[in-house]
Amino acid sequence: MGFKFFLRMAVRNLKSNRKFYGPFMVAAAITAAMFFMMISLLEISFVENNSSLSALITIGGTVIGLFSVIFLIYTNSVIQKTRQKELGLYSVLGLEKKHLVRVMFLENSLVACGSILLGIVGGIVFGYLNFLFINYLMQLPVPMEFAFAPLSVLLTVLVFAGIFTLLFSFNVLRIVRAKPIHLLKESSAGEREPKGSWLIFLAGLLFVGAGYWLSLTTEDIKVFVNLLLAIVLVIIGTYGLFTAGSIIILKLMKRNKKLYYKPGPFISISGMLYRMKAHAVGLANISILSTMVIVAVSTTLSMYVGTEKTLEALSPTEHSVTIISSGQSGELLTEQLGDMQGAVQNYSAERGRQVTDLTLVRMVNLMGSIENNELLQSDYSFTSESWDIRLLPQMDFNQLAGTNLQLADHELGFYSSKDKAAPENLTVWGQTYAVKVIDEIPESLKNYESLYELNMIVMPTVQAIDRLNSLTKEDDFPLNYNASLAFNLNEASQAEDKQYSQELHAFLDRYEADYDFYYRARAEQREEWYIMNGGFLFLGIFLGGLFLIGTILITYFKQISEGMADRERIQIMQKVGLSREMTKKATNAQVLWLFFLPIVVAVIHTIFAFPILNKLLALLGVANITIVLLSIASVALVFMAIYWLIYKATSKVYLDIVE
Repeated sequence: MGFKFFLRMAVRNLKSNRKFYGPFMVAAAITAAMFFMMISLLEISFVENNSSLSALITIGGTVIGLFSVIFLIYTNSVIQKTRQKELGLYSVLGLEKKHLVRVMFLENSLVACGSILLGIVGGIVFGYLNFLFINYLMQLPVPMEFAFAPLSVLLTVLVFAGIFTLLFSFNVLRIVRAKPIHLLKESSAGEREPKGSWLIFLAGLLFVGAGYWLSLTTEDIKVFVNLLLAIVLVIIGTYGLFTAGSIIILKLMKRNKKLYYKPGPFISISGMLYRMKAHAVGLANISILSTMVIVAVSTTLSMYVGTEKTLEALSPTEHSVTIISSGQSGELLTEQLGDMQGAVQNYSAERGRQVTDLTLVRMVNLMGSIENNELLQSDYSFTSESWDIRLLPQMDFNQLAGTNLQLADHELGFYSSKDKAAPENLTVWGQTYAVKVIDEIPESLKNYESLYELNMIVMPTVQAIDRLNSLTKEDDFPLNYNASLAFNLNEASQAEDKQYSQELHAFLDRYEADYDFYYRARAEQREEWYIMNGGFLFLGIFLGGLFLIGTILITYFKQISEGMADRERIQIMQKVGLSREMTKKATNAQVLWLFFLPIVVAVIHTIFAFPILNKLLALLGVANITIVLLSIASVALVFMAIYWLIYKATSKVYLDIVE
């Protein structure tokens, strides 16, 4: 028997089993396309220029790769079980196991080549079309372009070739270990009641609980690292809860005789219990993908919708000029800022623009901590022990806050963003001051709050801050001032503001030789922020679409495979006397539970993820909690509506099969 014989046999087997291999190839092709499109995002310049985003995309690609392995192993096992009788018959007719292995190798190779090729071509086409559609939908100032990279193609081929090699190894192992008589009987063998492992269940609870704990307790710059760790923990825990916890819960329901021994619950609970071993992984996948859809779209939507609020927080006024000192005293810096103020006012007046809401903020920024009532300076390594500390004179604070804080020479004002008890006395570089607690700071200073513990110290005068500068040690960082001149202009259109900002920017450039400063205009920043946040939203919608496709795919295939597995059982029940209406009601209840359990878990995951997501968004400039809550709620509601449509469509497929 030569190669052509085995090839014809493999092709004939695929054709005769096309109702199984057709959906399997489509499923494999879609997962390959998802993986290809995900890693192709790494080639986009917008992603390349953002290290955090590149890390998230890499993690997303890894998750899709792992999902592909789990999903394809699950679907392959369903197909192979239905083919055991066929393979056993070949053995009885004289084919040796080595011949079966050759046939299966050719089958696997044909399916792998077809799936990978279809996946890459589909990924390229869908990627370009999807980018065109979202660009048209969002009308971004700078459109995003899909990147085709040979490296992405090669990586996709290698990953999925490895997955199909793994599937082939499992299939060969099954054939080698089984006897022909067992192959003939295995496809008709009934499901055994699965065993629920309390160890796996408790481990799942522990992993999910650890992920939730990280989300609830993260308070510092480690928010990004902790978010990634929490994602991994929750994913592992979700698989543990579904594979072991669902079986334990169903067995507890079975022990409730009043509940269990009724026709409807008896059919649905027993059906779910005996099929849960196959259901669990699929349900966990749906739950994880659903969570990813909600999180990916809602977080990027929050960034885009909150752009104006972010701009207002970063730039409380429309214009600001900030001079950065290089060891100058605060008094000298004040003179320089006065010169800059005069230049701006004269330039604006010559062009018919009136300067309004002018404020002056002189501030010293440093990292440090307060221990034993003493301010200690640290480096800028951004550790969890570091505090964000701002020093400013009371004149500037009173101007911004509209208050009349009065400090004696031996006193200072103290504000903490974490509501910690303030010390009665505070020693700063050897000088001890009595502390006056400041309960609230003005909105114009809120933008200085961060994920760190912010401590704002108000000194009596600029000279008091200068004295502290002279007391710093050689190993300390110098206390450099940031002096900002903030102002608005009389009302004009956005186009006129932008034009004026560009002209003023060009005018101020002539002072570069005299001052180390930078000019910031909200009109110029607006376009940059909308481009950046629009890019994030674009990627969020794209990733959400990928995860939604994965959800639909696994749901549809699960319904087909489970419908075929449950069909014979339902028909037996009808033959022994149960009415068609009763079995339909029971199967409907079973489908309803299995569909809405993942979405409930996904919503719970999202609720517990909110604290750490909110902190991450605050780090990215979105500090308005109302926007974040509304974005998550709206995306979750839209997704649940889409999920309901998926449920209606796929449950009809399942019910048509079993009936």
